[in-house]
Amino acid sequence: MKYFRCLGVFLDYKHNVITMSNFRVTCVLYDQSPGMEDGVSNVTARVYSHDSLTRRKDWNSSLRRVIKLQNVESAHYAGRSAGYMFWCMDDDGTVFACKEKTSSFTRFHVPYRVHQGSCDQSTFRFVDDDESMFSDSVQVVSLNGDELRVFVQRKLISGETKWVLRESLDLQEATRSLTGHKGCYFNSSTEIITAGKGYVVLAPAEEMWLFSVELSTMRVEREHSRNRIAGEAYSYVLGTRPAVHVCLVSCKKERQGSCRDICKCNK
Repeated sequence: MKYFRCLGVFLDYKHNVITMSNFRVTCVLYDQSPGMEDGVSNVTARVYSHDSLTRRKDWNSSLRRVIKLQNVESAHYAGRSAGYMFWCMDDDGTVFACKEKTSSFTRFHVPYRVHQGSCDQSTFRFVDDDESMFSDSVQVVSLNGDELRVFVQRKLISGETKWVLRESLDLQEATRSLTGHKGCYFNSSTEIITAGKGYVVLAPAEEMWLFSVELSTMRVEREHSRNRIAGEAYSYVLGTRPAVHVCLVSCKKERQGSCRDICKCNK
């Protein structure tokens, strides 16, 4: 992987638990192999697994998948949704995705009515849904002026997919009652600042006045901690303290000497 270029590195976990002893990292990379036509690159995903139980720490080549794409240098990360990571290639709606569990790739086009001619991160994002009824459906948030729209990709009986408008919100009207709102806001455009599971953080172009929208209810708010920083923010939660103790007596598990580390033995 020394000469590959990186499109993104993603931390994954098993059984909804992530620790320093049990985690998985997926690297999405690309390179232009000798003999390939100009502008065409191999995009691949390599997975590093660390599992203390099996003592396995390696790059898993068995999960390697490859897709050939043209002008991948122009691709930009567009978010995560329904177990996929997405990149937009052009403003015509060309998108490719990497599935988190299998590292397999797919390529498709998002209709114009969804992206409105722009797949820039400031106006277009794939966002995970926090509602179980939509967790398996790919969800897209897009901006058209001061209108926020939420689309969901539905699978039809025929096997085809269809993009359905789930919700829309007039941001100028919805934010009038929020503290600090000014009448000049939303006269030009609105930008998506960041996004997370079930929400997006936005700001009017006139000023970095942050607010967020809960996508399940379309509720607008300013008081949440995620609205204090103009960028990606991750909350820290202290985990439950382990039920262990430290001892300096002779070990009762047939080991030699005293316990120098955290001991799980029962006295």
